Parts: sequence; structure tokens; C-alpha cells
Amino acid sequence: MPDLLFHNLRPTRAQVRTALWAAALILVAFLVALPFRQIRLARIDAFTPIFDTALFLGDAITATLLLVQASVLRSKALLALGTGYFFISLLTIPHGLTFPWAFTPTGLLGAGIDTTTWLYHFWHLGLALSIMAYAYLRQPPDTLETNAKPLDKTILVCLVCAALLAAALTLLATAGASLLPRQMADPLNGYSGKVFAPGYFIMLLIAGAGAMTWRGQRTSLLDVWLMLLLWAWFLELFAVSFTPLRFAVGWYFGRVTGLLSGLFVMLMLLAETSKLYAQTALQARAQERERENRLMIRDAIALSIAHELRQPLAAIMLNAQAGQRALPKPDANISSILDAIVSDSHRASSVIDSTKALFEQSTTQKSPANLNRLVRDTLTIISRDLRQLDVSPDLRLDNSLPPIAVNRLQMQQALFNLFMNAAEAMSTTMDRPRLLTIQSSSGAEGLVIRVDDTGPGISADDQDRIFDAFFTTKSQGTGLGLSICRSVIEAHGGCLRAGSRQPVGATFEIYLPYSGKPAA
Repeated sequence: MPDLLFHNLRPTRAQVRTALWAAALILVAFLVALPFRQIRLARIDAFTPIFDTALFLGDAITATLLLVQASVLRSKALLALGTGYFFISLLTIPHGLTFPWAFTPTGLLGAGIDTTTWLYHFWHLGLALSIMAYAYLRQPPDTLETNAKPLDKTILVCLVCAALLAAALTLLATAGASLLPRQMADPLNGYSGKVFAPGYFIMLLIAGAGAMTWRGQRTSLLDVWLMLLLWAWFLELFAVSFTPLRFAVGWYFGRVTGLLSGLFVMLMLLAETSKLYAQTALQARAQERERENRLMIRDAIALSIAHELRQPLAAIMLNAQAGQRALPKPDANISSILDAIVSDSHRASSVIDSTKALFEQSTTQKSPANLNRLVRDTLTIISRDLRQLDVSPDLRLDNSLPPIAVNRLQMQQALFNLFMNAAEAMSTTMDRPRLLTIQSSSGAEGLVIRVDDTGPGISADDQDRIFDAFFTTKSQGTGLGLSICRSVIEAHGGCLRAGSRQPVGATFEIYLPYSGKPAA
């Protein structure tokens, strides 16, 4: 399980290379913009509200993803990081409302000349500290905190505390602005000399957070994303601190860099979460298919045993009945023994009938299905196996195929066995393409699915035994796959035929009647 969690998953070389290229690209953009950092550009009054709205949405989504993971995994490290993202998402709201010219010339909420600058520093300071807390609290990659107490109440407390802290800092930056050192000389044309001190301090914290996040060979994928974010924020603060003009090149560069780095982390979290969900869904489907396969193997074995035992039991019964009739003078002892044999034979036959009924009843759970879709879904499940075996599927499906009532799981398992049997049969083929051709067609009374391969084909000696239980030509085969396929198809009232394909290969043909009953 740990290797599926993005905060423990080790990054691949491709992911590390992507992060390094992104870091280098940010650095190149910073170096290009640095000589022009004080050139004034057009003042876009709507820029900051749009910028803060995008930041709020991105940080809120990131906080949600992290806190959900923290709740499920009971991880205090993810709780600290998620709370930090929630905190900075809240601070972007007053930052956008109090920015000069965004809504009013001086900003809303009674903003002062330094309000937005202090809020900007507060949110960078908050996330840097939360990343340091994350780095301090995280567990080794092979440790899961499943024995820890549930964090639901703790998460709620942390969110409330983060909201209260954001409200307190907003109040301090607005009504209590006189208690803070002055940073801005005027709203547009420059900073006072004290502006550099907060920026330097936060840059130092960011560097420390990056050093704590780095774990060498044990660095996780989430660590890589956070270090890229910290690198972008470091350059952003550097550009903003050394640009004493709002709406200049350096000012715009810092804002855009911070926004893109934050959105990058959010998108990567969404991508990995979606990937994890998809992997979990595929594993659940595989487990369900494996369970159904085990049940059908059980049923196939039961049918095979029932078939093999019927004849000797019938012979026992006939011999006992013949012995009863052949006795010239009925002997009470011998007659009672023969009666017991007949009775036991009938009882054994009843047991066999009830065992066989288990399989027959399992096929009654039918619903209309599109066989073409079942074929495509099955190929999706085995696509990785086909690539490993260098087998190319060739679909020739009739799109006008009507729905037919089948047990979906059993029918998909039968298709799975046929496709994999054909693919594995071609594993020794070297002198021609390994082609798996699947055709579907409809007739007046039923549907036909044909599976062709370019393997060695079926020998004449094996033609009559290929569907027998426990017969196999594979060194490690169980001999139940094709037997199960035939049992499933026959239980649906159809039939499964096999033969050689010209010039090479084998062909299997499934016939399924619309009525679900064997054709007369």
C-alpha cells in the first residue's frame, strides 16, 4: 500500500527530470525578466482580484485533497500541510479585497497603504511554516499510521484555528496597521527601505523548508512538488522584493510565477489522486474477476466430478437391481444389502444433481448486455498482457449487434479465458505477426463471436479433447480454462466450437441464442 500513496511514492526518473526542467525554466524566465524588473507596464486593476481568485480556488482544492488523505491515512504530516494550504487560501480573500484600485482606490475593509503587502508576507510565511511542519512530522515511506487515532476532530480544530488566525492577521493588517512597520511609501510608486526585511526573513524560511523537505534517496513525489513550489516562491519573493514598483515587469513576474507554481501542485495532486482511484478500480475489478473465476473453477470441477461419477454409480445401481432379480430364493440378508446399495446409489445421484444445479442456478442472474462492449472491456483489462506478449488485437465487430441476456461476469470471464488462451498460444510464434482477430455478427436466431489467432493451431489428436477438464497442452496450465468457457456458454444455451484456421492458427466460435435456450 505505501507505494501507491503520493506522499510516500518515490518519483520516477521521468518525474524528477520534469521537475528539474520546470525549475530550470522558472530560473531562465527569472533571469530574463530581472534586467527589466523596474520597467512599468500597464496598470490592470482587475489583475489582482483575478489572480487572488485563481489562487483561492487552487489552494482550497489542494487543501481539500491533502486533508482528505490525512483523514483516511491518519497522517499528521498531511494534516499540517493541508491546514497551511487552507490558511493561505483564506488570506487571499482579504488580499484581493484590500488591494488598491481593485474595488476602490484605497481598497475595502478599511485597508491601509501597507495592508496588502503584509497579507502577502503572512500567507508566504504561513505556507513555509506548514511545509516545515510537514517535513518534521512525516513518517518513513514504509510506515503507515493506521494505528493512530482518527483525525476528524483534530482536522476540524485545525481548520477553525486557521480561520481564526487568518481573521486575526487580517484585522492586524487593516485596523491595526499602525502597529506594524511601514513598508510602502505610496500605493503605486515605490517602497520604503524597510520592505526588504520581511522578504529576506521569509526567503530564509523557504530555503530552510526546502532543506527539511529534501530526504535524498527517500524523497517522495510530493516532496519533489513542494521543493519546486518553494523554488518558485523563492524567486518570486526575490523579484518582488527588488522591484520597488507595482505593475512593473518584476511585480507581474512574481505574481504569475507564484500562481503557476501553486496550480502545478494542485494539478499534480489531482492527477495522482485520479490515477490512484483508477488503479484501485482496476484492482477491484481484477479481484471480482478472480473471485468469479474461482467460483466457476469450483463449478467446473463439480460438473466434471458429477459427469465422471454418474456412470459407475449407474453401473452399481444396475448390478444391484440385477442381483435382486437373479436371486432364486430371496435371502433376507443379501436382499437387504442389495436394497441398501440401490438406496445409496439413488442418494448419491441426488447429491450429484444438486451439485450440478449450483452451477446452473448461477447463470440465471442475466441482464441485457452489449457483447461488443464486453469484448472491448475485456481487451482493456488484458491490454498490458497483450503488449507484453507482443500481440496485436484486430477488432471486426458488427456495430448493429443487438443486446442479449447474459451473466456479464461469467461471459466476460469466458471471453477473458479465450483471449488469453489465444495470446499465450502465440507466445512461441516468431516468423509471423501475432494477431488476435475478434469478429462479431448476428443472425436470425443468435449472436456469434469468433476468435482467431496466428499461433501453432490445434493438432488433430487434441481436437476432440481440447474442452475436456484438466486437459492442457501448456507446461503450467490447469486444463480448466477452455472447460470453463464451454460450461459458461452451454449454461447460456449456446455452444463453443474450436478448429484449425487456414493457413495457420486456431479459431474458436461462440454461438449464443437470443432465447437463452439450446436451439432445437
